[in-house]
Amino acid sequence: MERNCPVKNGNAGSDAGFAVGDERLTGWLINRGATSHMTPFREDLFAFEGMVSGIEVTIADDTKVRVADKGMVELTGVNGKRIKMMEVLYIPGLDIRLLSVVKLEERSLNVGF
Repeated sequence: MERNCPVKNGNAGSDAGFAVGDERLTGWLINRGATSHMTPFREDLFAFEGMVSGIEVTIADDTKVRVADKGMVELTGVNGKRIKMMEVLYIPGLDIRLLSVVKLEERSLNVGF
């Protein structure tokens, strides 16, 4: 990826790339617009923080989805360090896992793209 990086090659522009497919993403999408970390997979969560009854979240297409539970998720960083993400919302039917840039920055973590 680095050898094709337009910034490093002096060709920086405003192009954006993305992938579309029928497969479910297995990783986490870092999202600047998400106000919370979210997952469609209950098995991602441990240390449940209790049911969040009646709470809905509006997703990117303006659809409202109901939060089924909330808990912690443990991820492994690129350096191998374990990272605990707290207050992760479990939302059945969500298409992908989302990491909220807002929540990461609230924890004084630097997020770069």
